[in-house]
Amino acid sequence: MSLIHGLKELSHRMRTDEELKERRSRNWERVDATIFDHDKGYKLMPFQREGVEWLGQRPRGILADDMGLGKTVQALASVVGADAFPCLFITQATLRWTMEAQVAKWTGLKSYVMESGNRSASIRAQITLPRPFYICHYEGV
Repeated sequence: MSLIHGLKELSHRMRTDEELKERRSRNWERVDATIFDHDKGYKLMPFQREGVEWLGQRPRGILADDMGLGKTVQALASVVGADAFPCLFITQATLRWTMEAQVAKWTGLKSYVMESGNRSASIRAQITLPRPFYICHYEGV
């Protein structure tokens, strides 16, 4: 099974834009209960909540805040709020493990980091160990 085939299988479970908008508007309680720094107890800042609301109205929007303003936590909050699982994050190869740490820190949920090299083993692991978040790098797609 190729990585593309595995991603196509995951994508058939995607919800429509309208379903995502509805769920995001109803699920702020889930965001507030789930999205916080599990180490220090920090919550979303007001401008981050505004970013999550903006994304909730634009399911295919691009969040382009400056560096250091919390785009990762806003993206996580949007996914959690919309119950849009499974979620695939595509990042630089060197940032896969950082993204895994951020998912755990802010959501308390587990993620699966796709390894380079043996794609067949990686896809089999995804199927046998389902996770809410999958993380891969650009070259792995």
